[in-house]
Amino acid sequence: MNAVRAGRMLVAIACTLIAGAQVARAHKPAPDYSLPGPYSVIESRGYFRNEEGRSLPYTRYRARGAPQKALIILGHGFSRSQANMRGTARHYAGWGLDVVTLDFAYSRPWNADHTRNGRDMAALARTLANGPVIYAGYSAGGLSAVVAASRDARARAILGLDLVDSGSTAARLASQMTVPVCGILGESQSCNSGGNGLAVFLAAPEGWAVRVREAGHCHFEHPTDWLCSTFCGSPLKKYSEAEVRRRILGLATAFLLWQTGLRPDGRAWWTPGMDPFDSMVTAGTIAALRWARAGGSDPLPAAVDSRGEAWVELKLKGRLAPSLSPP
Repeated sequence: MNAVRAGRMLVAIACTLIAGAQVARAHKPAPDYSLPGPYSVIESRGYFRNEEGRSLPYTRYRARGAPQKALIILGHGFSRSQANMRGTARHYAGWGLDVVTLDFAYSRPWNADHTRNGRDMAALARTLANGPVIYAGYSAGGLSAVVAASRDARARAILGLDLVDSGSTAARLASQMTVPVCGILGESQSCNSGGNGLAVFLAAPEGWAVRVREAGHCHFEHPTDWLCSTFCGSPLKKYSEAEVRRRILGLATAFLLWQTGLRPDGRAWWTPGMDPFDSMVTAGTIAALRWARAGGSDPLPAAVDSRGEAWVELKLKGRLAPSLSPP
């Protein structure tokens, strides 16, 4: 009898340990994607021809030894260049993502044409991509990313980094999108047209947006320079430049890894009820402006930005936002 009891006790202990391990795995926090990733990055440069036959330069950032599931096309801001996105692209690639930047041909005050830049992003994808594509862009480059995705059946998702719209072009196109349209926004200021990019994510059937507290327009490009800081800088009160920039990089990297399927745990950065999303909302470092409610049953985020709340209520009144689904 003692032997039987001892055996039962051992079985019970083993079951408890196994259950505990399963719970621990289930609650394992997502990696800190704001930190440098584990991969070394290979840079290569080349040229591609756009629809007009013009030769444009691009730079590709690849993670050595990482599996490639999708190509990220990353656009720069108005009157900027791909050099201003190099640090961002290298950070993404350090986590295993395949990233390409380009110099827009129509991004100066005398020839600005964000739609044509979007067409060039799509042309670059046709040149380099062998599978799904995620279009991403900073400021007006985010508008061009939406244009590019609207022209590419292989587009899997869109990421806007403090996206700035013009003439509601991106909002109109986003309203017809069937893929996740994700935005990370800074504080409202003149250089992001008063935060008008929010309308794009509210218009998208699968729109998602957060505001990073104290983020200025220049925090979304890396490296930035004195020109951007002089005209588009914003005062920091509680957080340092490094903290704000890391938060943006972490959110963006997590979304891209999630949507490519390389790291499904990236969804924890974007999902209410999971960490670090809940921790950031509770701490007040981000504010949820537009979110998904899976099946209509998920609780709403604890904090909603007051400037976006009325828009969100108007957009969602009488229906539920669709859920963002991993690929």
